[in-house]
Amino acid sequence: MKNIFKTITLALVLVFCSFLSYGQQLKTYTNKNYETSCGVPGTLTYTYYEGSNGDYVKHGKYSVNASETRSKYWSRTLKEYVTSSTKYSASANFKDGWLDGTLTVTVTNTESTASKKGTSISSLTANFKDGMPHGAWKMTRTTDGKKTYSISANFSNGVLVGSFVLNDYLKGQFDDDGFYTGKWIGKNGRSENEYNFTNGVYVALYERKDGKVIWSSPENDDEKELYKKFAERQMTREELEESGYSVEITSANLLGTEGPEFMNTILYEGNDCFGLSAIGGDKTLDRKRSEHRVMGKYFRITKERDVKVFKTGEFERYARGIEYQLKNVFFEDKEQLSSATALWQGYRVSQEQKDILTNMYNQYVQEWRPAKLQRAAEEKRLAEEARQKEIEKAFKDFASTALDKIVSVSSKRADMKIFGPDVVIAVDYDNDRIWSELFLQ
Repeated sequence: MKNIFKTITLALVLVFCSFLSYGQQLKTYTNKNYETSCGVPGTLTYTYYEGSNGDYVKHGKYSVNASETRSKYWSRTLKEYVTSSTKYSASANFKDGWLDGTLTVTVTNTESTASKKGTSISSLTANFKDGMPHGAWKMTRTTDGKKTYSISANFSNGVLVGSFVLNDYLKGQFDDDGFYTGKWIGKNGRSENEYNFTNGVYVALYERKDGKVIWSSPENDDEKELYKKFAERQMTREELEESGYSVEITSANLLGTEGPEFMNTILYEGNDCFGLSAIGGDKTLDRKRSEHRVMGKYFRITKERDVKVFKTGEFERYARGIEYQLKNVFFEDKEQLSSATALWQGYRVSQEQKDILTNMYNQYVQEWRPAKLQRAAEEKRLAEEARQKEIEKAFKDFASTALDKIVSVSSKRADMKIFGPDVVIAVDYDNDRIWSELFLQ
């Protein structure tokens, strides 16, 4: 009996806390005129509480059920009339406006003729935690029961981790920080590409045909050894740069047209019409471009082109030139000076020289640029004051001239009156002749 009492008490406390959290009981929103991202009509239903700004904050169950049967049309290819239909269903759970738990979406397309019926089904299971992709994601596409496409991936707080499989075309894995690691294999018919990553560094590519290497990158043994040494941390970044190479973290597509970043097209804006952009509740969704950026990252080593080395005394002149530019030019474009490295781009410099240029850049950000912004604001204020004075002077001159004309014609115009010392006038504004006589002559 005690246990039952404790259970009931706990349930009541949880319900009470829920009311306190949202300030009101959850309500249900239903839109029977909803359209999916592909224009299929249906019903949207979700539970919500009202936010401080009046928005409905999704909390609890979310579902969409939509279907459409399109008009029969004549197919020149099949030489038959075709009837097509689409069914869309989505279910998810939201927590304080963000996806939390498992999201499932199924899209079924059917085409029927008098002689046959074809069905394609696209399905997605995606896991979230507090609005971040978290856990297993799986997408499949079948046509008449046969699997034609699939993606299997894993996330940890919005970052791709662990194994990744795209069809039988691409297989590999990510480390816990979202970097490519180990071997990635991409297959296309008789051809196979093997990509090698060590500690997140892209070190080699082997292109094979029927098992025989027909091309590899890097193409010479010295570069392969250099890549390997840097990846295995036997060479510092400074030593790599002194050898005429640079390294950067990038997420540029390396694995052909269907790498992990291809998930963006498939899941968010693709032909499968999952419509994750419309569902929302994903913190990693790019609001401006309405797409999700699902991709891995890696360190890319590149050979510097036309790397210059400062001669004796040359760096001092270069540094003075940079200082002059920073003090006198107002850099509004962030890309112009996004980091201190922009100051020595194209030059091989020592750590001491890097420190000098970095300190200069920091001084620009902390002192010189704020001073320029303040001067620019003051100049704008003074210019506005001068403009206002010009406008006032022009108006006074205009009013003085107009007043002289008003006084000269007022005694002859019955539809014009002059009141008081401030010369408030009332005229027939529809009379173009009087208006022209007063102000335009």
